[in-house]
Amino acid sequence: MESGLYVDVFLAAVYPVDSGRIVAIIPDKDVMLPPIGPMPVNMLMRRLPPHSIVLSDAELSAARTYAATMAIWERLHAPFLAAADATVNPIRRIEAYRKTIRVDYACEPAHQKISDTARQICAGAEL
Repeated sequence: MESGLYVDVFLAAVYPVDSGRIVAIIPDKDVMLPPIGPMPVNMLMRRLPPHSIVLSDAELSAARTYAATMAIWERLHAPFLAAADATVNPIRRIEAYRKTIRVDYACEPAHQKISDTARQICAGAEL
């Protein structure tokens, strides 16, 4: 508060790399992370879970505003929201939106789309 910074918490790990260190933000708590230890960046990138976001110290330092933090959350949930949107079966689509919400509990579009999908299911059941 003294510095006027917005703070949020991501699931992340810090890895030493050739050029210093990077932070890997992970979308899911139930994934296996590579061991922490020095390795080339390209090797680390191949070993991280899909849809991880990797930030350098400089990028992380620049992400000090609410807007920058929200942009990271948007990047984190975007592939999960897109996969849910592409799911044809409505029950599976709801589950995919729930997964999106596990990645980002504040993903308002996922909450709204669950509601819309449930409404469509109910409307179809009344026919």
